[in-house]
Amino acid sequence: MEEAPQSQEMIDMDEELTKIAVAPGKISGATLADKLQYIKKKMAKIPSYKYTRYENHTEEEILVALFGKYDKAEQACTTSLVEGGNTFFRKVQATDTKEALSRTICIWDISTDLTKKDIATANSCLSSTVTLHNMDDYQELNQKWSILYKNYHMRIFPYFGTREAKENRNKYTATIANLPENITAKDLEHIIKQVNAQTCYIPKKDNSNYKRLAIFSFHNQEDRKQATNQNFQLSKKLCRGGQTLPQNKQLCIRQPPTNITNAKRNLSRNQRDTQRNTANRHFDKMEQMKENSQSTTTKTINIDNNSDLIETQAQINQKINKMDETMEKLINTFIPDTPSTNSTHNTPTTLTQ
Repeated sequence: MEEAPQSQEMIDMDEELTKIAVAPGKISGATLADKLQYIKKKMAKIPSYKYTRYENHTEEEILVALFGKYDKAEQACTTSLVEGGNTFFRKVQATDTKEALSRTICIWDISTDLTKKDIATANSCLSSTVTLHNMDDYQELNQKWSILYKNYHMRIFPYFGTREAKENRNKYTATIANLPENITAKDLEHIIKQVNAQTCYIPKKDNSNYKRLAIFSFHNQEDRKQATNQNFQLSKKLCRGGQTLPQNKQLCIRQPPTNITNAKRNLSRNQRDTQRNTANRHFDKMEQMKENSQSTTTKTINIDNNSDLIETQAQINQKINKMDETMEKLINTFIPDTPSTNSTHNTPTTLTQ
């Protein structure tokens, strides 16, 4: 919806940016992208020009251009945007300064069917990057970890230190698997409250469908431990399309053999490389044995007609099948299979770490 601004690393946060704006309806162009491109060409010749973007405020929509120097922004405001017309930029308060960004949060996991107006309604904010009017509101909102709006749980992080906040909040997580198709956080709201989870993230398998699992985040290990000792129920109406799932559920932290376990996940890179190389050597050895067996048998049949030296085709197939079974065991040992998200087995839903 907007022209991508420069990355945070490319913009000097200590530099005060001056923002100028104009209403989209005053700029010619068939699409929003055309209007942004038109403004970019107009402003490109003015020194200290940074970038152009679209902003959807609660009360109005604007196209803005940002400048690193105040006097150059004033110069841009005196430049007509329409040939022979009376359309000019006006100065507005910038939200890209370091002070403003310290009051800014980033919202993740926004559903594609939510509009900016929906987000504004949910957060009393402007867009997915929200700058609050005062620090008290920022501190209050930043402590929530997530916002539940309509059917969705949207995670929130501070603008500065997003990666560190995400890592800290992912320390104590657990996963519920084998959920009904396209379940939403709204469907699991009673479970979220019951287990005192801070967030409920349901990943997508494509642009329109959600996976059959939900990832819960907790404040600490004690909260997660208490959650695993509780029982809960899924409503029958969630079992859409004739699905039948056990109604009684128990949250537990487990490591199913078909999943990559935490111990596997925490292996160092060198350990993983060693395991992978060992598995590859076994695979190569088994393949070589299979080729040698087939080659030797063929030569024996062609050279010597003695029945004692000739292997039947059934014996050859039996040897090959044994080799394949050995290779399959090696694969299961070193590279565990990932369970299919489309499984319809009526297995109990459990919370996994």
